[in-house]
Amino acid sequence: MLLIPFISTDAAGMKTFQSKEELERFINMRMNATLIFDSPSISIFEASRNNLAAKSSNDYSTTNIQVEGVDEADIVKTDGERIFLASNNKIYIIKAFPAYEMKIISMLEIDGNIHGLFIKGNNLVIIYSKSILILDEILKKIIRPRHHVWLYMDVYDIADKPNRIGSIAIDGWYIASRMVENYVYMVSIQPIRKIELPRISIDGFEITIPPNSIYYSEAIDRPYGFTIITAVDISSPSLMAAKAVLTGSTTDIYMSKNNLYVAFPKFRFTTELYRISIKGLDISCKNGLEVPGMIINQFSMDEYDGYFRVATTSTNGNNIYVIRVDDMKIVGKLEGLAYGERIYSARFMGDRCYLVTFKIIDPLFTIDLSNPLEPRVLGELKIPGFSQYLHPYDNNHLIGIGRDVILSEYGDFAWHQGLKISLFDVSNVSYPKEVSSIIIGDRGTYSPVLFDHHAFLLIKEKNMFVIPILEIEKLSDAPPWEYGKPIFQGAYVFKISYEGIILIGKISHCDSNYYEVKRCVYIDNALYTISDAKVKANSLIDLSEIHELKIHELILTK
Repeated sequence: MLLIPFISTDAAGMKTFQSKEELERFINMRMNATLIFDSPSISIFEASRNNLAAKSSNDYSTTNIQVEGVDEADIVKTDGERIFLASNNKIYIIKAFPAYEMKIISMLEIDGNIHGLFIKGNNLVIIYSKSILILDEILKKIIRPRHHVWLYMDVYDIADKPNRIGSIAIDGWYIASRMVENYVYMVSIQPIRKIELPRISIDGFEITIPPNSIYYSEAIDRPYGFTIITAVDISSPSLMAAKAVLTGSTTDIYMSKNNLYVAFPKFRFTTELYRISIKGLDISCKNGLEVPGMIINQFSMDEYDGYFRVATTSTNGNNIYVIRVDDMKIVGKLEGLAYGERIYSARFMGDRCYLVTFKIIDPLFTIDLSNPLEPRVLGELKIPGFSQYLHPYDNNHLIGIGRDVILSEYGDFAWHQGLKISLFDVSNVSYPKEVSSIIIGDRGTYSPVLFDHHAFLLIKEKNMFVIPILEIEKLSDAPPWEYGKPIFQGAYVFKISYEGIILIGKISHCDSNYYEVKRCVYIDNALYTISDAKVKANSLIDLSEIHELKIHELILTK
């Protein structure tokens, strides 16, 4: 096995440490702490393995992602033949095509909390973490045990019976992950502790990231931990690389095919952003900057045509900053939008940005970014309620998932009510309009799509979309602040056209027990709804049931 050491790359605006003593001095100055570090080691291993292909339907859904070609981990994946489901601490591999032959063919039990899966050909990637109880001599005396978290990436060959072919463990907490071609990129954070550099274990062999592969900026106020970027070639999982950045607490990432951006909030109500160049196993932290305000999630960020764009909410309103990728310098900005409100959702689409802000009423802003030096508002639509997730239906239409509201008679605010689903026409960007809307349930009605876009399924070719919903109903004369009672949970299936949105059916997993539908996928003409207890297959033509697989009554078959 060939061992290749870390290679330090000089990056404009970013530096690396030359020794553990220099790293220690820097952190001590920023944190007034005393730290001792282990010796550095090496990080890249080489191996080889063939990547096989599986038979499947040619027509099936993929994970709802932000950037084409950049996959995101999720609890459910399909390759058109099989469904891979992470449920509690188990992975179920289900033969799903054709739907009437659906059965469980394998199960893996995972010792930890599963964050998500990737599937590529006959490689399955499982990302999970587990907490290890530590009782050192000092802590035992005062009965204060602490938990130490390790993050794991296991790679399996699933051409036949699942066979683990690689395992990488990282000291720290999971932030996010992406996959481009055969490479999985995992972002984690390790809090700064005594006597430890960032640690990684490859198939049980532990190494540390050396100081000359830890980037930092002189501008950082108070380093919280090491943000670790780990790249793994899943076709040869012992071939990997890792770099670290001394940062605050990383909260969100955005990734294009060439760059990874990590963001962390600062106490000054600003956000610090770092650009990390990614190409295969070549990881290099290039530069960074600080922008006013805070982002809400990954959709607050976008890269397009050589520019990185970010939407933030600050004390002076809401802002758009256009940043040149090469040097991470702000070249254009739009500030102070909708003062007194905050951003609830953002979506960048080419040279446009759509923002939803809210306090009492929902303004949908259409913003022109065709001239990066002069972003400008083109139009604004004010309607009751707000959208927490925006999904492009095509270049001129958006689907909004959010909440209806009732204005309060007691003050300058509104009471959240049922789930609101809207279709926006933005073909005339100066005059956006709401073509159609549907309100499901009353106060407390919920969909995981509000906070996790992976739960949204658009079947564009069939003009359908599907989302899980918990519907709440209350008495007609109940006050707006009162919550009602659950009346249904399951997948709501909608037809969509340029004229509007129509609810055409519901699929539930609840019988005498409550089972929450969490994800939906389709293969060929079957819609699969998935909970921790069941996988149901229904016809996409008339929603009639084809087959039901009960997971909690697991019988392994071949």
